[in-house]
This record gives sequence, C-alpha cells and structure tokens, in this order.
Amino acid sequence: MRGSNIFSANAASTVALRLAHARSALSAVLLCFLCFSLHSQTLARPGWAGSGLSAETWWRDAVFYRVAPLTFQDSDGDGKGDLRGIAQRMSYLQSLGVDAIVLQAPFEENGFDDLLSEASRRHIRLLIALTSSNSANAIAAGRLWLTRGCAGIWLRVPAKSDAVQTAELIGSLRKLTDSFPGQRVLVEDTSGDPAVVPAPGAQLVVRPLIDGVGERTDALSLRVQLAQLSTVPRGSAPLILLVKHGAAQSTEETNHHEALRKMLAAAMFLSRAAVLVEAGEEIDSSTTDAPDNVMRWTPSNLTRAPATESAATPQPPPPRREDEYGPYVPYVAAKKPNAVDQTTDLDALPGFSSTPVGKASAEKHETVASEDNEANSLLNFYRRLSQLHHEAAALRSGATSLLNLDADNVLAWLRKVPSSARTSASVIIACNFGDTAKTIAFTTTSPKQNAYGNSLRPLLSSSPVNAQVVQRLSAVVVAPWSVVVLSSSR
Repeated sequence: MRGSNIFSANAASTVALRLAHARSALSAVLLCFLCFSLHSQTLARPGWAGSGLSAETWWRDAVFYRVAPLTFQDSDGDGKGDLRGIAQRMSYLQSLGVDAIVLQAPFEENGFDDLLSEASRRHIRLLIALTSSNSANAIAAGRLWLTRGCAGIWLRVPAKSDAVQTAELIGSLRKLTDSFPGQRVLVEDTSGDPAVVPAPGAQLVVRPLIDGVGERTDALSLRVQLAQLSTVPRGSAPLILLVKHGAAQSTEETNHHEALRKMLAAAMFLSRAAVLVEAGEEIDSSTTDAPDNVMRWTPSNLTRAPATESAATPQPPPPRREDEYGPYVPYVAAKKPNAVDQTTDLDALPGFSSTPVGKASAEKHETVASEDNEANSLLNFYRRLSQLHHEAAALRSGATSLLNLDADNVLAWLRKVPSSARTSASVIIACNFGDTAKTIAFTTTSPKQNAYGNSLRPLLSSSPVNAQVVQRLSAVVVAPWSVVVLSSSR
C-alpha cells in the first residue's frame, strides 16, 4: 500500500513537471508570436500597401529618405544628431511623402524604440544601412535590426568588392529578410561604382540617374538613361539615386542651377522606379558626418529655449473697502506675448541644436524654414512631385513612351495609364533644357494616333510662365529651363 502511494506521488510529480514544461514552452511560443506580431503590425498595418489588402508590395514605388543621424537633428543639445531627433522631425518627413527612412551609420542606438514608434504611427518604415565589407558582421547586424522592427536592409557595396563574396552575402541576407513577416526588403546599393554589376537576389537595386561628376546634364543623356530604366522587368524595378553635382559642366548649368535641380527631380519622381532622396537634397544642400555640415533648418540653426515667465509675481489689486460702491472689476492676469510670426522670424523655429554648431547660413534658399514659405521653392516642388508619385496610377505602374526631341534639347515622355486603372488619365512630362521656349506637338509626333489622349490638364510646373500658357495637344509650350507636367485623358 505504501509502495502504491509512493508510485502515485511520483506519477503526480512527473505529470506536474511535464505540465510546467508545457506551460513554459507555450509561453515562449506565445512570446515569440507576440514579438513577430508587433513587428508585423508595425510594418504592415491595414490599409498599407503590402499589408495583404493590396497586390502591390510597399517598396516597389516607395520614396526612401536616407539620413545620417549625426547631422540631421539634435534632440538633447549636445551638438550631435540622434535618433530621437529624427523622431522629432517626423511631421516634416511626412510632408515630403517619405515611405521609408534609411538610417546610415554611424549613430547611437539610444532612442531607436522612440523613433520606431513615431515612424510607425506616421506609416513610415525604417531601414538600416549596412556595408558588405564584412559578411559575418552584416548578417549578424541584419538579424538584430530586423528583430527590432526594421523593414529591411540597405546593403552598400563598396567599389572593388569581391563579386563572389557579395553574391553570397546577398543570397544570405535575402533568405534572412524573407524569414521575417511584414514584407521586409533587401536593397543593394552599388551606386558608388557604376562599373559594379549588381548581384541577383535583392528586391531593389540602386542606380544613379546621373553621374553628376564629369557628365553634362542634357536631354540626350537623360533620355538614354530613362530608356534603359523602362526596359527593366517590372519584378526588378530599380531604385533611382540622384547623385549630387560636382562642378558645373556648362555656363547654362551654373546660371540655372535651381531650375536644373527641379528638372532632375521630375525625372527621378516621375519615371518608372522607386525614389531615393538624400537628406538635404530637397533644399539643395548636402549632409555629411562632419559636424559643421548639418541639416539646415533655420538661418541660425539654433533651437531657442522656451520663453519663461517673469521672475516677479504679478500682484492682485488691493482689496475693496466695504464702503466703496460701484461695479466690481475682477483681477485679470497680464497676457502672454503672442506667438512669433514664423514668416518674419525664421530663427524662432527649432533648428538643428540648442548648441551652436558650424556656421549659420545666411542664404535664403538653404534652409527648410525659408523654402517652406516660398510656394515655388525646391522643397515645395519636391513635395508636389512626391504627391504625384503616390497618387497617379500612370506614374505607379504605367508604361513609358519617350520622345526623341534631342535637337531641341527637350526631354519629354508619356506615362500611359494601365488598362486596369480606374482612371483614364495618363501623364505627360516635358523638360526644356534650352534658353528659349519650345513648342511640342504631341498629336503629330505620336507613333500611334490619339496615343496621348484628347485633352490636357496642368498638374505641375516649375515655372509660373507655363501655367499662363493655354496648353493643347497640338501645341504644348514649355518655358526655358523648366518642366511641365500634364494630365492627358480621352
């Protein structure tokens, strides 16, 4: 009898132990599932492209914004940019139509969760930029950042890299990104050396729209590059990188620098590809890791301390004597100063840091604050291009038809609306690189009658002159050194 009791006790203990192990395993599974679910919700919320509600993947036509965190925004006043600083500028990035932020090393990891939370709330994803110089480190770092919630890996392939090792690394990273939920993406960036042939496996490949150094920008050179892009299979759509200019190659480029930037931006946003914007490119300034070349938000680029109340405590009026009659006048505190007029005092807006860094910019067109107030600025032109890039069905998935107008130094192309689209509106883009106005007759130059539709509606122009001209299919007038974007429908 005693033996059977001992046996029963041992059996009960064994069952209890097994139940405990089962609970522990179940908890681990649930925890793992919860972590992946949280990241999945972060990366693919309902209504997002690529969430399962849309056939299109989110990255195919996305606008990427590459940031060097150390030079973008300083949140704690130590003179160095940080991840919380990027979170503070999320409204600005949202105004640019940014779909994903590419974080470029070096930076401190403090504040990543804050940045991820704020970006997810705005439907903006985060990518981490790695380098292929050390495969083992790239794979380990990629696994870490994907687990923390990054939407993908941006692999920078330096010049003269070993092709075999790069191909193996691309294959390993693609398997890694595919193993995570939320449509993670792998981007291969070989733009540092145009001679490097991208290895197969990445969903997106960075290609420069122009070299920028030693290459003259004209209609012919851009038409050739856009023609090459239009032949790339849809499943391997490239990512365009608009590289900064070196020295100007002509007097015209020097005299019409901002106009040229707008035409190049139009070619980038309105061609068949995803888009990469370098931080500061939208205000025509470059950002590097050097502390004296940070993002220019205001002329002084300083964040002023908030105004404080006067140290003296306001005194209420003396009490009324009982024998005084008449209406009672209550005590009213002194009014606070009115908010600073942002149109006149740009330095009252938040700058890069509360610590003086580098030299203040006195140039009118080199700060976000000044360009934000100009309707025809480069910054606002980028915003309108980004809006068109996202909204027009013809620009997202339409075929490209280029016109050969090199003799007039005009680059013009049609983005034909796909037959599956709900709208019938195609988009016509024309860039005039010449010093005189040019007239384009789309009805006569079309290889197929009525290929461009029957009516035109202006969508965007870099010159106010273009908006004043009545545009017809038989006579589309483009002002010198300007771009015009028109909607064409039947």
